Amino acid sequence: MRYDHTQNHPLWSIVKNLYSGLVSRVKWKGTISDSFNIRQGVRQGGILSPFLYKVYVNNLLEDLKSHNLGLKIGTNYVGCPTCADDIAFLSSSHQELQCMLSVATHHARQSRVTINPTKTKAVILNKPKNINRSDLNWTLGNTLFIHQKTQHILA
Repeated sequence: MRYDHTQNHPLWSIVKNLYSGLVSRVKWKGTISDSFNIRQGVRQGGILSPFLYKVYVNNLLEDLKSHNLGLKIGTNYVGCPTCADDIAFLSSSHQELQCMLSVATHHARQSRVTINPTKTKAVILNKPKNINRSDLNWTLGNTLFIHQKTQHILA
């Protein structure tokens, strides 16, 4: 279900009401914080949170697939695997990866989602010999990303 289709669905107003006026507290090293308002996003650990994130990210995944951006194994699209709120953009070319990142930036801006640049990495696997690593840079919004030799990826 696409987010833009979902927001006009009758159940969407129920979800919006459930999430409006939420407050939360954080427990850290045995100490509980004061209450604070949750103005955007979903509750960490909330029952609906994974579903709501999937509704959001599904638009991005559908657009990447429909524009034929990202890798395929046979006829199966595998260009953008996700795990919780982590996304990996898999591409066979520098230019295609930049296109994928531009699509992600567009979706983030459209949905008022912030992508954390400190948690975003670019990793090159099987670099062609005729390309210098120093020439392989990408932008995500206004942030320039330089390749990393290695990166830990959760699987």
